[in-house]
Amino acid sequence: MRTKGGLGSRVVRAALTVLLMPAMAGCAGDDSTPRMTQQFRSGPWKPVSVDRPAGVVVVKIADGGCLEFVRVDVEETPAQVVLTSVLRDVTEPGIVYNADLRTGDVRVPLDAPLGDRRSVHAPVEVMNGELR
Repeated sequence: MRTKGGLGSRVVRAALTVLLMPAMAGCAGDDSTPRMTQQFRSGPWKPVSVDRPAGVVVVKIADGGCLEFVRVDVEETPAQVVLTSVLRDVTEPGIVYNADLRTGDVRVPLDAPLGDRRSVHAPVEVMNGELR
């Protein structure tokens, strides 16, 4: 874990437990597929569990195809915790990518226990399917 930004802003890196299933879209494998314009995108996540006394949230993240999981960004306020699953576009010209979706659980430590705060999902920029 390393600190990014000001107080209450953190970055979490994690290894993935991988499952394969079709769903991710947005790769530029040929001229008919629109190319992403940003290197990093906000990806899907869903809550798995919360260890309230320890201040740890576990979320299921997804990546695949030309989108690679990088980290979970955390922004904490007294009212809410905003989590962003950050994906990197690894598209290279002339390469065709499969549409496999990999999912994995990421353990996200908080500065303070979640308590009554809401956990909020940052806007998802990529996903053609459902994270199960």
